[in-house]
Amino acid sequence: MALSCRNAARVSLATLGGHAAEAERLELEAHLASCSRCGADHESLTWVRHLRAYQPDPLSPAARDNVRRALFARTVSPATPRRRLAWPVALACAGVAVAAVAGLTALGRQPYRLLGGDVVAATTNPKDASAPVQFQATAGGRVSLGMAVADLARNTELSWVRSKQILTLVHGTVTVDVEHQNGRHFEVRTHDFTVEVVGTRFTVEATGVTTERGVVRVLSPDGQLLRRLGAGESWHQQVEDDHQVSLQPVPALAPAALRTGPAGELSSARAREAGVPVTARLDQARHALATGDAGLARRLVSPLFRQSHGTAVEARVLFAESFLVEGRYADAIDAYRLVARDFPRTDQAETSLFTVAQLQCEHGPGPEARGALRSYLTRYPHGRYAREAGDRLSRLSSVD
Repeated sequence: MALSCRNAARVSLATLGGHAAEAERLELEAHLASCSRCGADHESLTWVRHLRAYQPDPLSPAARDNVRRALFARTVSPATPRRRLAWPVALACAGVAVAAVAGLTALGRQPYRLLGGDVVAATTNPKDASAPVQFQATAGGRVSLGMAVADLARNTELSWVRSKQILTLVHGTVTVDVEHQNGRHFEVRTHDFTVEVVGTRFTVEATGVTTERGVVRVLSPDGQLLRRLGAGESWHQQVEDDHQVSLQPVPALAPAALRTGPAGELSSARAREAGVPVTARLDQARHALATGDAGLARRLVSPLFRQSHGTAVEARVLFAESFLVEGRYADAIDAYRLVARDFPRTDQAETSLFTVAQLQCEHGPGPEARGALRSYLTRYPHGRYAREAGDRLSRLSSVD
């Protein structure tokens, strides 16, 4: 049954407040696509989602004294005209209002909230943001952790440090939904790797990561990039028979294949003469990125740019990713734009264009970030990342 305009207004507020069910949100999106009036009303209410982040200025000691005296004044001089009672009453009301706002703010600053299941929480000092909070769930449950919501699977244990926004998976499986906030990052750590995010939904277990939306970076314990995952992608480590976790082995290239030509690039002819399969070269490039050798990765994939369509687009993506490893974001943006331009009908084109928008949001000026998001939405209005791109664009527009 189609959603009426009256119900759309109710669901719109619930969606912006983060309380709408998934089915209601999907019905609202379908209604907004066909009703321009409700769409305009929905856009005008984007300020609602910023209420939770509102932080009122604290009262000065002098102001607190004034409020206290007004609240606890018990006598009034008989000679005082009745009309002068308005000032202490108004001041008392103001004090009550300030106290109410302060109380709501204190609730908003709760380090965590148990939302469901049999989750048990324990910490040595609830008021210390640097003190870790331990969560255990036998049958599973859900916890709110500031900018993230964590769903714990059965027999899962977590440790969370609020001041650093770091969640550590001790054992079990956790699905994390992180709300994007400019300048703030969130990490999920395991014994063998770290997942670094800005805003996304993903699942972490002891041996791997699966991303549902957004993009995450998987890092080794020493900070080296292991893999960058877009929506629908996953990465897992190989568990050996002795139960030790290790990276999947990558076939080694023959020494002759590593010789460079006059321009410092690998020769395709020499690679073929050395009998190195294309797949082995791509795997070797991925391994080079995982160990932080971005230059070697570029030398390995550059000869593959003129190979078959599927190989060429994969090589271009790895080439762009190599600049992310080095923190060369402007070069990465240019390289991803080439992927979107030269391979427009591939899944990598959409992911690359959205990656450009993400990089502009995180490292570029506001106008370029908005332009990149609009460019993605224009090309992929119903794409895999359309919802996230629209939300980011709304937030950037509301800030301005």
